[in-house]
Amino acid sequence: MAPEPLSRDDYVASYKTLLRNIIDRNPSGLRLRLAKELSTHKSFISQITNPADATPIPVKHLASLFRLCHFTADEEHLFMTFYQGAHPNRAPKLVSQDEEEVRFKTIKVEVPILADKSKQQALERYVANFARSLRHFV
Repeated sequence: MAPEPLSRDDYVASYKTLLRNIIDRNPSGLRLRLAKELSTHKSFISQITNPADATPIPVKHLASLFRLCHFTADEEHLFMTFYQGAHPNRAPKLVSQDEEEVRFKTIKVEVPILADKSKQQALERYVANFARSLRHFV
């Protein structure tokens, strides 16, 4: 017997729980940075990470969330699966892995060379994560 499909509220709770867990594993101060980046208050960040609150996360904030929270590719895919389940008419189209390979293009991006090796690696990860997050808006 197949499991029952999730309700809209279950999907919302799932993507908010995932977001909350990702934020919690990041350094302190991320909620404030998110609020500033999204031009909102910290209370809005609490609202969009509370699984009991049905307030949806606006589509326009997704790319910033992926970039600032350092989602892995798997986490982004899972988040977008839940998001589409919760908001099928509003969510960006999820691109299948087969389509991703066809649609991706390698480009050269110049970044500054930093003296600190760990900062250099962090910068390069940031740029790569940002580029990966754009695939949800194709």
